[in-house]
Amino acid sequence: MKIMIFNINNLNFFLGRMRSWFRSLFFDVYCFLAKLFRLKINEGKIVVGRLYFEVTNICNARCRFCVYSKKNPDKYGTMPFEIFKKAADEFNGMGGGGISFTPTIGEPLLDPGLIDKVKYSLSLPNIKKVYFYTNGILLGKDDNYKKLIDSGITEIEISIAAFDKEIHKKIHQIDVYEQTLDGIHKLLQYNDSQGRKTKIGINFRSPVLPSVVLGGEDFKKYIKPFLGNDVSYSFLSTYDNWCGNITNKDLYGIMKMRRIVHFQYLPCVRMSDAMVLFDGSIRLCACRIKDSEFDELVIGNIKNQSLKEIIFSSKAQELRNSFVDGKIPVTCKNCSLYAPNKN
Repeated sequence: MKIMIFNINNLNFFLGRMRSWFRSLFFDVYCFLAKLFRLKINEGKIVVGRLYFEVTNICNARCRFCVYSKKNPDKYGTMPFEIFKKAADEFNGMGGGGISFTPTIGEPLLDPGLIDKVKYSLSLPNIKKVYFYTNGILLGKDDNYKKLIDSGITEIEISIAAFDKEIHKKIHQIDVYEQTLDGIHKLLQYNDSQGRKTKIGINFRSPVLPSVVLGGEDFKKYIKPFLGNDVSYSFLSTYDNWCGNITNKDLYGIMKMRRIVHFQYLPCVRMSDAMVLFDGSIRLCACRIKDSEFDELVIGNIKNQSLKEIIFSSKAQELRNSFVDGKIPVTCKNCSLYAPNKN
C-alpha cells in the first residue's frame, strides 16, 4: 500500500517546521524592540527549576546532528557519586524541582552509577521529576531497562532516527540497530507489565517523512502496541547548529537547520539553567557547546563553593547581562537555540 505524503503526521511535521521559523522571527523582532527600549532582565526572577548533570561526557554513537560526531571532549570522565550527592542535596535545599541526567554531550547509560544516582534523587523530598535522554543502545545490556523502571524514574526519552536498520546506521553512524530495537522493546514491555510507572517518549530525528517511519514494520510490531498516554512519539522538525558546528551538509534527507536569531539583545533563557559537569564544574547553559563544555560559561566548581553561591555569583550575572551589554560569549554567538528571557 502506497503511503500518502500528506497524512496528518506529515502535516504536523511541516507545521512544526513553520512554527519554528516564525518563533525565531518573533524572537528577532522582540529582541530588537527590547534593545530599542532598553529592556533588561530582572536578576531577582532567575529561578533554577531544573538541575542538569553531566554524569559522563562519553558517547557510544556519533549522530550526524550532534557535535560529538565532529569534536572529541578535551577530557573524558564520569561523575563520582560524591560530587553528584553534594549538588543534588544543595539543589534540594534550594527548593528543588527536576533533575535531568542528560549530558550536553554523552550517553547517560555509560555511567555505571546512573541507577544509584536516580534512586538517590528520588529519595529527596523536593525533587519532583527525574529523567534523561538516551540513544537506547544500552537499554538491553545487563537488564538496564528493568533496573530503570524498578528505580522509579519519572521519564525516559529515547532519541532515534527510525526503526529501520539502514536509516539508523546512516544517522547514528554505528551498526547496533538490532541491539537498540531489542532494548527499547524490552523497556516498553517491562514498563507495561509494571503498570506503566514511567513515562516514555520516542523522539524521532529522522531523514524521512513521519509516514514512512510510522509505516515501518518494526515500528508497527515492536513499538506501536505500547503507544498510549504514557508512551508517545514526536518528530524533530528542525535541527540546531551546535553554535555553528553543524550545517546542512551534515544533515541528510528532509532534515533541515533551524533559523538563527540575529538580534541577541536579551539574555538567553538557557542561561538560567545550570549543568554540573562530571568534575564538579558548574556551567551556565545545559544545551549546547561550541568547542568544549569547559569554556567561558563555567562559573565555578561545587567542590569549592555552594551551588547557590555559584549560580547567583557575580560572574554568572555578568554572563547573563553580557547580551544586554553587547559582549555575547563566543559560545553563544550564532547559536540557533537562542531564546530571549522575557522576564
